[in-house]
Amino acid sequence: MSPGSEPGSHTIEFGIVVADAHQRQGIGLRSIHFLKRLARNQGVTAVHASLLASNHPMIGMLGHCGFELNPDDTDAGLIHAVWRRSDGWFDDAPASRGLHRLLSWISGI
Repeated sequence: MSPGSEPGSHTIEFGIVVADAHQRQGIGLRSIHFLKRLARNQGVTAVHASLLASNHPMIGMLGHCGFELNPDDTDAGLIHAVWRRSDGWFDDAPASRGLHRLLSWISGI
């Protein structure tokens, strides 16, 4: 069973890598929203990933996108991110002002 999944659930795991020259341009955020829409269309009940605890921009973005973030019990260098389908399933896109604030925060401007 995947971290954060429950018996009988249909979960997927994802990973995103954006080349250094293309980071801080919203590619990761758009990828997360695409992934959530695709998961909804496929009947997925949860989406999860494991990432380095030092990857603060990704941790912040996933938190903003509604992912539950938990440290790994056995490896302090890992964070587990889980997003579960809920009643707010269709309200997963941030408002344009919220998106602007997020991108500004991530880019440090």
